[in-house]
Amino acid sequence: MSTHLEFARFSEAFRQGRFEDALARIDALIAANPNAAALHWHRAHCLEKLARHIDIAPALDRLLVLKPDYAPAIVKRVQCSDLDIDDIGDEDEDDDEVSDAERERRDTEYRARALAVSQRNESELRRALAIDPALVDGLFLLSNTLRYR
Repeated sequence: MSTHLEFARFSEAFRQGRFEDALARIDALIAANPNAAALHWHRAHCLEKLARHIDIAPALDRLLVLKPDYAPAIVKRVQCSDLDIDDIGDEDEDDDEVSDAERERRDTEYRARALAVSQRNESELRRALAIDPALVDGLFLLSNTLRYR
């Protein structure tokens, strides 16, 4: 089967909102063309439409290995890392058995990890904006990163 025909089928499924079908088609295309960075970008969009947020970052990581300076993917990867930070402090929040000292230790650890993520995000966003200064999403995220720090 022609790659172009299969990509047209993927595109049609995506346009029609059949994202599961589109994902299956893009996965088949990636299996046949694993080094095609654009396919990984389309896969990340399918995953986003399917709200499979945990799978988006690895898809973007594969893309960025193939095309490290693809600024829109760098920005999207930073957006995904914001989802990761939300999970940092979730362990045993309602546990009445946790001592005040343990809560303080967890809070300190959370703040340190959040700062590290924020600094990494700032660096990545500045890199993306150096590549493409017109990335509005990148400018917005950088602004928020600096504001909330």
